[in-house]
This record gives sequence, C-alpha cells and structure tokens, in this order.
Amino acid sequence: MAKYFIGLSEIIFTNPSTMSFIFSMLTIIVVFLISREILGDSLFALMPPFMLALDKLFYEFSVISMLDIYVTFFVALSTLLFIKGLKNPKFFILASITFGLAMATKWIAIFLFPAFLVVLMLMRNWNNLKWFLASLPLAIIAYISTYAMFFVNGNSFNDFIELQKAMLNYQLFLRQHSYTPPLRILQILTTGISGQSVVYHYNINLTASEVTLVSTEYGIGMITEFNPLTWSIAFASAILAFYYAYKKRDYIALTIPVLLLTFIAIFSTAQVFEWYLLPILFSGFISTAYLFKNFYENMKRKKLFNYFIIAYLIAIFIFLFISIPYHITI
Repeated sequence: MAKYFIGLSEIIFTNPSTMSFIFSMLTIIVVFLISREILGDSLFALMPPFMLALDKLFYEFSVISMLDIYVTFFVALSTLLFIKGLKNPKFFILASITFGLAMATKWIAIFLFPAFLVVLMLMRNWNNLKWFLASLPLAIIAYISTYAMFFVNGNSFNDFIELQKAMLNYQLFLRQHSYTPPLRILQILTTGISGQSVVYHYNINLTASEVTLVSTEYGIGMITEFNPLTWSIAFASAILAFYYAYKKRDYIALTIPVLLLTFIAIFSTAQVFEWYLLPILFSGFISTAYLFKNFYENMKRKKLFNYFIIAYLIAIFIFLFISIPYHITI
C-alpha cells in the first residue's frame, strides 16, 4: 500500500520522501484525536502528539521513504475508528477497512486484531463483538484491493495466494535462521540497548594497499533515537493505565494500553528492529498522559503537579538536542 504513496510522491513532488512527511503530520493529527477521545478536552490531550512530534525515531522516518511511517498512520487511524466503534458499532466497518490497509502496508499491523479482540472480550459487549467480527471480511477485501495492479497485469487469484505464501515463507525463514533474545523489543523500549556491540579499528595503508586491524572494542550497542524520558516509562505507564482504566470500566481508554501490551507479547520472541516500535509509540505516550491525568485528579497540590508537567515537557524538548552514542565501551 505504502509503495503507491511513495510512487505518487515521486510523480507529484519529484522525490519519494515528501509524502512520508505529509503522512507523519496526518499521524500527529490522528493521535491528537485519539487523545481527545480518551483524555477529553483537557490539556493532557496535547501531551501525546507533542511527545510524538519530538520523538527522534518518528522524525527520522518522517523525512525518509520507508514503509513504517505509513503503517503507523493506518494503525493510529484504525485505533481511532475502533474507539469510535465502541460507541457506535457502525464505525467497525471503517476500522476493519483501515486495518486491511494497515496490513497491506506492513504485516506488523497484525497485532491490532488480537488487541481489539481483547478489549471487546473485557468489555463483554457481545453486540459490539458481533459487529467487529462481521466487519472483518472487509479487512480482507481492502487488503486484496491493494493488489489491483497485480491482477490488472494478468495475474490470477492463485498467483496472489502463491505470492502471499512466498512472502510468509520468507518472513519465517528470516526468523528461523536468526536468534533473537526473548523480550528484546521490551529491552529496546525500556533501556534503549540493542545488544552487544563490537567496534573494530583498522589502519589503512594506501601506499602498501594494506588493511591492519589495530584494536577491538567490546561494549553495549545503543539505539541513538532512544528517549529515556518517554520510551522508558511507556511500558510501565501502559500497565498502570490498564489498571486504572479497567478499575473504572473505562473501556475506551483501556484500548490504548492493550495495544502496547499486545504488541510486546506478540513480538517478544521475534526478530525486531527499533523502527518496529513506531506503530505503538503513540499508545505508550497516550498511556503516560492518561496516567498523569489520573495522578492530577487525585492530587491535592495540583499547582505543584502542573509545574512538574511543564518541566517534563521542557525536558523532552531539550533531549531532542542530546545525542546518544551508538556504542558504549565496557
């Protein structure tokens, strides 16, 4: 799906990255709309889009031509439509279509289905569950529709099935032939550590056409886009937000932490890269804002907490200009 937008960007803007920037702006708007659904018209609803806009990983993928910013948009839009569907089941139709488009962009969006299912099961609104399940065929139709040019070029439905099998086998092959430590995605999110790192120093002698290994440094590999002020607390915030939302039977708010927790559960043993976090970063940020709002409502010294929030947001902005080394020698 995203490749169509990349091609359209080439045609309209003569470069593949402009459409990525447009979709990043649309994603921020959608995240704000989700925040307002959960946090109301309070200033807390401005926190998640602010945190997302200042996130280094989000910014980097907003200015390059990659699939991840597009899948982030469709995941966020699917979430918004699903939340609206909890109030009006007819929105599940649009949510399913958008889910299909998200899957057509990148298969990582598969986590949306179990996440939405968990929310509906916890809600025990069987009418909503029926609407959601009945609308799922539209997700399949939306997914297949993105292959319109594939069929126009003479390929049959059997060719389509074989292509999907080949894509699935390729993904399974990559995972079977690579070892990923359990919960690596959680390690990246909470600590910014990518794993063990080895740096080799070479001496290049152009005259003698010789390359000599001078030294080897062992250390810890770091995610340079990591932000300890937002990423590190996202998982804990999701757990606490889940607790508060479930306790208050606030099923709309419950959707957000369930997204992040389901994502972590599904990809805890998979081969992952830091950019896999993009589609669920907003859920961590909204969980954090939801938690702050609950703290604020239960505090007596609200003015002091206001100062804390202001200082926290300023710190996030300042951290945008702080560089994290990709390698820490030990």
